[in-house]
Amino acid sequence: MVGRVIRKDFVIFSLVLLMVFMVSGCGSPNNDTPVEGAKVFMKAMVNKDAKLMDQINHSGMLWPTQYLMEISNDKDWGEINLKDCQYEDKGKGTVEVTVAEDSIITLKMIEENGKWYFVKLGKW
Repeated sequence: MVGRVIRKDFVIFSLVLLMVFMVSGCGSPNNDTPVEGAKVFMKAMVNKDAKLMDQINHSGMLWPTQYLMEISNDKDWGEINLKDCQYEDKGKGTVEVTVAEDSIITLKMIEENGKWYFVKLGKW
């Protein structure tokens, strides 16, 4: 009888632990490389997604999320077609995003715990 209770508790504990691991992985941006981080940044800017920007933005007070969302609105980033963007890793966390033939956005990314995050918006 005691063995069944212990097994039942163990099974419940295991299921809860499994759910926690599954939920913790859901919704986090795919930013394992500088280019992937830049893609997440661009998606947040184009879609004006402050929540996603909060996840990828590690610039602190230099480039606060609200300011980036204002830039997105003021400069019509919503008109950018993400499928047309080309990303080039320039090394040392610098990624150039070609949005149109004559329009290049330079992003500075930083690695923290194996993930890449936005820290600076260069020329745009």
